[in-house]
This record gives sequence, structure tokens and C-alpha cells, in this order.
Amino acid sequence: MKPSSFTRQALRDVARIADRYDQEKEGLGDKFVERVYEAVDRIEANPEGYALEFRQLRRCSLRKFPHSLYFEIRPDDSLIVACIHHKRDSVLVKERAMGVIEFYKPDPK
Repeated sequence: MKPSSFTRQALRDVARIADRYDQEKEGLGDKFVERVYEAVDRIEANPEGYALEFRQLRRCSLRKFPHSLYFEIRPDDSLIVACIHHKRDSVLVKERAMGVIEFYKPDPK
């Protein structure tokens, strides 16, 4: 099992989307975040199980929400660079793939 980390931008993506869902219906943002972390668990269990989308980026779709996590497999972990709606332009994903610099790694438990 390979751990994962988020770029700061990917964390902002998740927070922004969760806030939008909470505005639609209270508690829906929490359900969205649960699905994000379920996807993270799937990525950690089998990162190579996801097809390459652009260069080194792979895509893991969320269950019950029209969003995907885009990530790169690195030697020691998988770096999640974006959480993007399925209808958004793939140019954003390509831009993130080209300029991944800052990331957030949670403190070990």
C-alpha cells in the first residue's frame, strides 16, 4: 500500500466543491468528502490500476459524484493534483500536470 498526499490546490478543489454541495443541501458536502477519501483509499491500495490520462497523471472517478481525482505515482507516494468535475476542460488537468510544485502531506498518525 502506497500512501498519498494532496497538492494545496487539490485540497482547495475539494473544499470548494464540498462548500458548493453544502449550499445545495446541508450535509451533501460531507458526503462528497467521504467519497473523496474512499477514492484515496482505492488509489493507495492500487495506484497502478488506473489508466494514464495525460503524461504521468492518472484518473480515479468518485462514486456517486461527477468528479475525479487526478494523481501522479511517485517513488514513495501518490500525489493528488486535482479534483475536477467530469465536464471541466482537460486543459486544467494538463496545466496541473506541468506545474506541480507545492503539496500538502498530513502528519503521520
